[in-house]
Amino acid sequence: MMLSICITARDVALNELITRLKEQAEKLDVDTEICVAESASKSSISRQNEALCNNLNIKYIRHNQYWSHGQMKNMLAQQASGSYLLFVHGSMHITHRKFLSSYTEVMQPGVVVHGGVSASGRRPAPDYELHWLAMHNLLTYTSDERNKHPYYHLCTNNMMIPRGLFLQYPTPDSDDFSGLLPYSFELKNNKIPVIHIDNPIATSRFLETMRFLAITRMQMQQIACWIKKLSKEEMEHVAIPEYRHLLKAKKWKMAPLLKNTYKLNAARLFSDNYFSLRTSLRMYKHFRRWMLMKYIENKKMAS
Repeated sequence: MMLSICITARDVALNELITRLKEQAEKLDVDTEICVAESASKSSISRQNEALCNNLNIKYIRHNQYWSHGQMKNMLAQQASGSYLLFVHGSMHITHRKFLSSYTEVMQPGVVVHGGVSASGRRPAPDYELHWLAMHNLLTYTSDERNKHPYYHLCTNNMMIPRGLFLQYPTPDSDDFSGLLPYSFELKNNKIPVIHIDNPIATSRFLETMRFLAITRMQMQQIACWIKKLSKEEMEHVAIPEYRHLLKAKKWKMAPLLKNTYKLNAARLFSDNYFSLRTSLRMYKHFRRWMLMKYIENKKMAS
């Protein structure tokens, strides 16, 4: 049995990540290999990564044109030799000393395992604080929380999956959030077990506030579009927190009042006023809810 660690990279030096993975891999009772796919990186970075991989006998594939992380994962799965695949984005950091052994201890045929994602503890510059704050307090969950809704919380970054199962259910080529929702729903509909463990990898890359809000808005629009394509029976099993909140608000006939509250608080995020981190987090939560309500009610969206 072999574990193939599949790294997808774009414009990031892989020295630290690969060094940590190699150190841990040497202590495992399971055979391992590292495979790297890199796309559209600066030439100086790709040359450095290619030299590193060649020196360490690591499979390395480079594409000068743009390939999504999904496309790179699907390609690496074809090239990998292991019976299990572990996908890691090259920009992430390994913080757990037993990161790899935590996965090999729970290897099971036909089971998908996700370790989670966390944010670095360092507080970034003010323009990036909202994303950092949301990652720490709203977008990061423990394994117990994620296992309550395992398919909604599934992410293909830091995911271990049997290779044969992945080839049967490859990830969407697009990196859009809209592609991940039907992918996880497909696994659920086909009764593919997904379990979550507390084995996160960390990010220290945060988006500037306006870009973060723009991406959040796009994600909420994609979620709304996807939900509206589901049958009524399927809608009952959607575990998206903002959507569950919306259903409760409608049940208790609070939706019109909450809609106005969320709209006002969402607008405050775009003002030049300074707010405490706690207030900013509450406004961002309301922004997510307002966007989902808005796009679900939009009659012009495909249904």
